[in-house]
Amino acid sequence: MAAGNVEMTFVAAEVLLLSRRGKLLLDVDIGRQMPLPFSFGGATVRQVLGMRSAFPADPTDALLESWHGIGLHTHRGIEEVLRRIDPGLRQGQLGGPQDFNNVNYLILGRLIEHVTGHPLAAVLRRDLIIPAGLSRV
Repeated sequence: MAAGNVEMTFVAAEVLLLSRRGKLLLDVDIGRQMPLPFSFGGATVRQVLGMRSAFPADPTDALLESWHGIGLHTHRGIEEVLRRIDPGLRQGQLGGPQDFNNVNYLILGRLIEHVTGHPLAAVLRRDLIIPAGLSRV
């Protein structure tokens, strides 16, 4: 399930819901709550939510360019994006000003899957979309 920036609203709402349920902690290093494919630098879940994590730069634009002409039916997923992250290319400053970076929400989606044991799309559907009576988003 990839719905661009619209998905970020649902991911943030789910993280807050899981926090309220005691499934994850907002002010604890995210790397202590799940394994990450790069050094998290001590960023908390709250900092990741606010894009103040200083995570490595988002490789999505370069990936999209490299996928040009491959075909619409070729599966490309989050794992490939995470594998392509250059851990040396930090973006922003930990706890500093907000620095828009999709990696934050890719990791939050993985955190949701890690703490629930279910795919992100299924969790969002179960916890947010169905209870809100949304037939389409």
